[in-house]
Amino acid sequence: MKQPTFRDLPEHLSDWGALWGQYVCQDGSGHVHTMLGDVDGDGIEGTAEQIAEQMATCEDKHIGPTGKSHGFKHSQVEIDRAYHAVVASLLSGESEMQWTELRHNAAMYEKWGDHMPKVVLMPDHDDPTKTTVLVTDQQGDPHLYDARKGTFELPDPRDMKDKDGKPIVATPSDYAGWLLPKENEDG
Repeated sequence: MKQPTFRDLPEHLSDWGALWGQYVCQDGSGHVHTMLGDVDGDGIEGTAEQIAEQMATCEDKHIGPTGKSHGFKHSQVEIDRAYHAVVASLLSGESEMQWTELRHNAAMYEKWGDHMPKVVLMPDHDDPTKTTVLVTDQQGDPHLYDARKGTFELPDPRDMKDKDGKPIVATPSDYAGWLLPKENEDG
């Protein structure tokens, strides 16, 4: 369904080719509705309308194997709020920033094989009584710093014990810090 856009597309969207709209529900659940629209076909209002339609049918679309819905029932007030929030986000450029951040986070996830840490505290590779701080930069590259003595107190990995009091054998990592043995499936 083509929705007319009654104003010129903002410059930041005109060369973009796609409109990415997102609405995070305000109930604290973290429930999110997202839509990728076409600049020429859907327009700003069309993209917002698609999110509103998603929300209106959310409860019906998430039927589990037991036949019970695990979707959300959104009120018309919340659906209207989402529509207006997506339009405002697209007009202001906020959605473009969110899309850029999402793509960056996906690239960092791929680079690290998991969520990229911002900061990691670990016992120093050569002297585990000292603390090394790993900080990642915007490109996801790690940088190691020595923490000032007394700033962070970490346990010496050579003195660690499991829940039964048996010693845990930690080994220095090839990269930095120390490695603890992986827990078995029982524990």
